[in-house]
Amino acid sequence: MDARAIAAALLVVCLAAPGAAVPAGHVNLALSASGALGVTVVYTDPNGSALRYAMDGNFSPLLDVLITNTSQRATTLAQIETAESTPIIGGFFGNRDGVVVASEVTLFESLIQQQVKLLPPNSLTGGGGVELTMDGSPPTSAHLLSVSFANATGPDNSTQPILITTDLAYQFDYGSGSHLLALTFNNSSTGLSPGGPAASVVVSLTTPNATAVTGSRGFTTTSTSNDPWGLGPAQFTGAYSAAPGQGASISFGPSFPTAYAVILIAIAAAAVASALLWRRRRRRRAAEG
Repeated sequence: MDARAIAAALLVVCLAAPGAAVPAGHVNLALSASGALGVTVVYTDPNGSALRYAMDGNFSPLLDVLITNTSQRATTLAQIETAESTPIIGGFFGNRDGVVVASEVTLFESLIQQQVKLLPPNSLTGGGGVELTMDGSPPTSAHLLSVSFANATGPDNSTQPILITTDLAYQFDYGSGSHLLALTFNNSSTGLSPGGPAASVVVSLTTPNATAVTGSRGFTTTSTSNDPWGLGPAQFTGAYSAAPGQGASISFGPSFPTAYAVILIAIAAAAVASALLWRRRRRRRAAEG
């Protein structure tokens, strides 16, 4: 059994909802001064039936959406059915009773996290899903921290939306100076093809303290909030038309330390005022003497 095919299918579930190449949603990025980047992807699968069937143990409808190649789809389905009968991961699959209960949602979330560990190292660092680079270089490491499905319980044929939240942790080589964080949506390397039109994704970035956003590319609308004192983080938000292969980037660098400049100016002004006062008092004493 090639577990990587199963893992690749489940990874697409994490990073792109069935039925849309990149679903409308939010990608929240938070970068620390050490180069650690937290990524939270939040989006809605507008028709949750295929996911509910998978949670209940029937992966066929989900694979029909995710994999266009008939032979590959049949092979992957056979591998999943074999996995269901194995003692190691068989307990993570639903019971196919037509209803998704909370425990089956939890098991499905655990199944994804376990299977993604079997993928090649570059699967989360640019080999599929959301590709992120810092100054042209991929992250040195990436980990799927969690994936959750809200509003997923109910009949497996229910078409009610499912809210999907995925948390990932990236680590970049990060030094002083200016930086360029670039992102591209690209699922082609997984061999899977969700299909569908591009959607608008809202991307937000929080930079480390004492940095300011200096520009962006590939966003239709943007909003930037740099700390006026130059000590805190910057906030960037942009709408991104996430067609496969369509890239966008955000540039940022050290901010001007306005707070320190103000303090230095205040100290200098106080010193000048003190000197003038001292001279005035000296003259007054001289005149009185």
